[in-house]
Amino acid sequence: MTNENNHCPDPFICPIMQGGEPMQDPVIAADGHTYERSGIARWLVNNTTSPVSRAEMEDTRLLPNHQLKSQIEQWREEQKGVTARLKRLEALLAKIHFCGSRADALSALSALSDFIAESETPIQARQLKRVRNTLENDDELWSEAVKGALEVVEAQCQAVTQTLQGKLWKAKLMHGASLKTKARAVAKVVSTEKELDMSKEKMESLK
Repeated sequence: MTNENNHCPDPFICPIMQGGEPMQDPVIAADGHTYERSGIARWLVNNTTSPVSRAEMEDTRLLPNHQLKSQIEQWREEQKGVTARLKRLEALLAKIHFCGSRADALSALSALSDFIAESETPIQARQLKRVRNTLENDDELWSEAVKGALEVVEAQCQAVTQTLQGKLWKAKLMHGASLKTKARAVAKVVSTEKELDMSKEKMESLK
């Protein structure tokens, strides 16, 4: 992951902006969807419908999505750490490919296992396959001990991947719940204003 656009979570991307970059100033519109402020503001200049659902939007006000903005900022900070971890992972994998003995292979696999446990950074399946091919195809490196150490690394990667998938699923659920809450808040404001306008009209008619 060399830049912040790589693997950016979908909820962080404005549905009407080009480029797939994470939003800088996310706001929630009356349709319940979150947009980049500049993008939805341009849309509302010439449109009164939702750019996502095409339904009419009775209110054009935009509410700052502070929760999502905080999540995006946190994600950006995490990406800096991710880049460093991936560089470390590349170095560890390279060390395995240049091992000269079984002792070197065991030491490299042990370091890799420690790294996965500490950083919760899984290795891609294709990378693991390359590691296995490198070790299996070299009689001076392959042994039952090396095989066992590699299987530990493979099991760790599988466990970390499942954990990360669970966290992503939970984050999506929380984001969806947040959108629904904000959408209800916007709808309540619109409904209250309508009731106030109707009350004013009735008062005027009674004068």
